[in-house]
Amino acid sequence: DSGKTADTHNRISIAEEAKLTREFILTQTKLADIVYYLDSNHDDFLIKFLDNRNGWIKDSKNYQTCIDLESARAKGRRPIIELLGLDTIPKLKYIHTTDKLFINGIFTCHGHRGVRGSRPNFKALAKVYNFYNQNHTHVPGVFRNAVCGGLNGRKDMSYNDHTSGWLTANTAIHEDGSQQLIPIIDGLWR
Repeated sequence: DSGKTADTHNRISIAEEAKLTREFILTQTKLADIVYYLDSNHDDFLIKFLDNRNGWIKDSKNYQTCIDLESARAKGRRPIIELLGLDTIPKLKYIHTTDKLFINGIFTCHGHRGVRGSRPNFKALAKVYNFYNQNHTHVPGVFRNAVCGGLNGRKDMSYNDHTSGWLTANTAIHEDGSQQLIPIIDGLWR
């Protein structure tokens, strides 16, 4: 929440959330030859939080972490890479928003940047890129040659409700370029 501290919401600290995220990433690197970390709006939220110094300067829970991240940013390092130690994780490749990632001919990105600066829209991006894979909307879907995965996180966020359509789901891009949507319901893929 831009301009609000974690203390205000009785949430875990940025450092604690980063620890959980890093542990999740490490479990994924044990399952695959390579894991791509796609730059996203979530990373942008961290930068916005840091930019609002009045929000964290008095926040005892996050103050030291923010000072460390600001120091890293002053040295030209991306805060999310510093926070999660992404450059120290074997088998992980960080993909910046401006970089293009193709996996077996499928353009793959988080999906938080829309066409020509518009709000992101899965179907509009699928029309532009055709063979396309994203996850930004948290609502799984298939449209033409494109697949949108769900999420691997909490579904009870402050900005959605039970009618949001969010679903835990993953996507697989196979060697022949075909894609598969894998919904996960009650902890099992269906």
